[in-house]
Amino acid sequence: MSKELAFTEGHYRFVLDREGATVDDGGHGTIELARSFAPEALGFSITDDLVVALGERLSLLFGARVDDPEGLFDVKVMKGERVVAALVLLPCEELDCIEVAGECARDVTKNELLASLEASLSRAE
Repeated sequence: MSKELAFTEGHYRFVLDREGATVDDGGHGTIELARSFAPEALGFSITDDLVVALGERLSLLFGARVDDPEGLFDVKVMKGERVVAALVLLPCEELDCIEVAGECARDVTKNELLASLEASLSRAE
């Protein structure tokens, strides 16, 4: 059994997802999440290779090396013991942004969750 790679920001624990998490919707259903972040807003240099830079930033947050040749990172978001969101972080070189997509439980404030992720990514530089 491998060690869970996780970091906490606000009310949420972000965990590297290696198993394909299912969102616990609390009986309320789920909603789609989608947000694009400008690399500069997260502290990336305009000259950074976004695939490499995102992997390095997440490695700092998770406390262990994480990388993916395509830069796809699956993250489940926990609130207590409950999986409240399942996200994919993906650098998009063509649009010069970091994409976040997935789903979250309806009883979770998606803007708060995304702000927590943004704060973590920005702080970890």
